[in-house]
Amino acid sequence: MTTRLGRQALVLAAAISVVTALASGARAEDAKDSLQLRSGTTLLGRALGFDRSTVVFKTAAGQREFKRAEVEAILFGGPEAAVGSLPSWLSARDGLKVARWMTFRRITRFARGEDNKAINAAKISANGSKIAFAAYQGTFVIDPDGSNLVKLGGKRNDAMIDISADGRKVVWLDQDGLFMADSDGSGRVKVAFPFQVTSLRMTADGAALVVFSRDQGSLYRVQPGGSEPRRITGNPEVAKVLGYTDYNGYMFSESFGISNDASRIVIQFWQDVAALNGDGTGLRRLNGSRKPDDRSLKWVRLSGDGRRVAYHNSEEPAITVVDWDGGNQTVHAGPFTASTDWMQVSGNGGKVLSSWGLRLFDGGGQGRLDASYWPVSDPLYRASMASMSADAKRVCLVLEGPESVDQGRPSQLVVVDLNPMEQNGAPPLHDIDASPRFLLADGSTFATVTARSDDPELKHLDCTALRDGIGVKNWYAVPSWMNDNGEHGDAKAKDGLFTNGRFHFGTGGRGPMDAGPLTLRVVAFNNANHALVVDLEGLETRKP
Repeated sequence: MTTRLGRQALVLAAAISVVTALASGARAEDAKDSLQLRSGTTLLGRALGFDRSTVVFKTAAGQREFKRAEVEAILFGGPEAAVGSLPSWLSARDGLKVARWMTFRRITRFARGEDNKAINAAKISANGSKIAFAAYQGTFVIDPDGSNLVKLGGKRNDAMIDISADGRKVVWLDQDGLFMADSDGSGRVKVAFPFQVTSLRMTADGAALVVFSRDQGSLYRVQPGGSEPRRITGNPEVAKVLGYTDYNGYMFSESFGISNDASRIVIQFWQDVAALNGDGTGLRRLNGSRKPDDRSLKWVRLSGDGRRVAYHNSEEPAITVVDWDGGNQTVHAGPFTASTDWMQVSGNGGKVLSSWGLRLFDGGGQGRLDASYWPVSDPLYRASMASMSADAKRVCLVLEGPESVDQGRPSQLVVVDLNPMEQNGAPPLHDIDASPRFLLADGSTFATVTARSDDPELKHLDCTALRDGIGVKNWYAVPSWMNDNGEHGDAKAKDGLFTNGRFHFGTGGRGPMDAGPLTLRVVAFNNANHALVVDLEGLETRKP
């Protein structure tokens, strides 16, 4: 196990191909290698060594060993995609451009009984390496591939949890008190805090907490194992600045956010958003009350760099994003923003994540995306909350099963990667095509959509269309199954080419669709509850 991988390609066995992708003069120890497993998963990191039976590979989550029989290939210095390139397991025909792709992988299989987990909060670390979650059964940490489940505390946790940016520190509140521990379960300490804890946040480095205590009506900075908690601000100060005379209970438990170092803080106070420095100075109103009795403002959040603030108003409904100084306002409004039960801002404020489902909004107002808009119902769309990495490339979803058939169901975790080079167990898709590449706006014409997949565990393959990142307005998608059975437009059964020969939209009496570009979405789902979602540009509607 001591052999170091050099610059040259090393052939592990006849069944394993090893490809060298290092640029001239590069060193292997500086490159990001990839390990391709026979299961279809590809891991990025550094290849450390091998012998006749084992391959050693280091990822962001730590060093791992694999049996030689599990490994398909090692690529040195890859697969870092050039701009516009695609992973080897995804392709489309000329004229269709892959705009984005997303892998959904269910990482837990919690069952009823002792293994049941009723999850009420989950946080993925800023670097995407660890997921901490709170449940009625305790407090836990897990790797994003579903491995290394660690139980940090065994008492009921009512959604009080946070994790450091590197995933190494976790703080939580359960029935026994406020605790902090390393994510591997070591170094557990009880954090001294003399008041009720209503909500909490951890700084990116895990060195300090910001805690709101409702019974004290105050916000505190807490140094675990250090000095006494320091009061930052509270109801009297905020009410005075905002012009309230009756302020009892106006600071809501979930609605505050901190920058990475807690030097900037935003809070919800009744139906206002207030901003202040981490030492309590600079307190000011960031927005004005829209209506005196409006109680629909919620989910006030701050980007890690402290530059962008987001908040949700459910009455309008709208998600508003503004600069720290209140300028450069962006508003995403309309029914698409109504069901917002969870919200987060990316590290630089460029993305806002909300759920139910998985919805992403551009912080500068340039776009939106409903990543969980699928043509055929599947348990993956029932995401009740979400949390994303700082770069907005990885999302953790908390799922619930269908109520009608699974009462008392355990929660499950799904990890979504946006534009990954790793396959993450999802089905491959090749040669995605649509012909003709337009539909008449009155719904009178059809297109044929095809795609190839050789996943032996493929459950179903479907297609639909989006406009401006969401489902098409005023139209409903006819169920768009793709078949490999020699029927419904499919040329030959069991040849790996799946077809929908009557891809179209029904008007449903809602009038014709506007002419313009469409996004073709193809979704492949396998028996392991992993999915690949691919969005392609090149389809359009035209006036008759």
